[in-house]
Amino acid sequence: MKAPPAEPAAAIEPPPVAAQEATPETAPAEARWSVGRHTNVLLLLLALLLFWQFAVPLLVPGYVFPTLETVVDKFAAILRSRNTYVDIFNTTLRIIGGFVVSGLVGICFGVALAMSKRLNATFMPVVRFITGVPALTWVLLAIIWFRSTELRIWFLMFVLMAPIVTINTYDGVRSISYELYQMVLSLGPNKFRLLRLIVLPGATPFVFSGLKVGLSFGGRFVVFAEAMSADSGIGSAMYTMNQTFDIAGIIVWTLLLVIVLAVLDVLLTKVERHWFRWRRDFQG
Repeated sequence: MKAPPAEPAAAIEPPPVAAQEATPETAPAEARWSVGRHTNVLLLLLALLLFWQFAVPLLVPGYVFPTLETVVDKFAAILRSRNTYVDIFNTTLRIIGGFVVSGLVGICFGVALAMSKRLNATFMPVVRFITGVPALTWVLLAIIWFRSTELRIWFLMFVLMAPIVTINTYDGVRSISYELYQMVLSLGPNKFRLLRLIVLPGATPFVFSGLKVGLSFGGRFVVFAEAMSADSGIGSAMYTMNQTFDIAGIIVWTLLLVIVLAVLDVLLTKVERHWFRWRRDFQG
């Protein structure tokens, strides 16, 4: 007699997974790190303000370093002036304009130097020489070479920021894996596709790093150039305060400059995070 056919085994379904409730232990690490970071910054700021309010008046006289109350009163007085916002707008416009021009030129030139051995051998020593020239030298030369104040400022922004972006972009392109580059090259892409598929994506982290450093340096030297030759802007206002020995005014205008650069850096960071939205940052 033949054995009856075996019945097919029933499919084994995995047991349902119970939904976990959201608890502080299961919260995303990024959120906890962000909250802790902001808390530390606020505590540090509070400690500095308390030290300024109670300890500084006991250590130095007011004409050497003003009290916190004096600076707050000066801050309010400067913010009530309409010219303050004109100066902030002019400085911000100069920083953004120089940043865009210097960034575009630096990125294009850095890619060209990395892709061409002849250009690299010819112009890279020049770029590195420019980065070694003191900023004061460029300021003095700009005053002699250009009659227009705006040309002086834009020249300083360009000559100080473009080499930084150029070198960072160059290093980014050179850091691309040689095996990956040869693999893509074997598919026969044209130069535009090669740039779009491997060169620019591989160099972008270095580009953003160079842009951030260039923004910081360029913004500070724009203010320095305004103090030397401009009749408007944050640097010009700081120079006026210096002529009247108004230390509180210098501190206030310095804080305004820091706020402007911080806002621009936050905007650039948001662009970077959107560009790398697929990447998960390392949290130590």
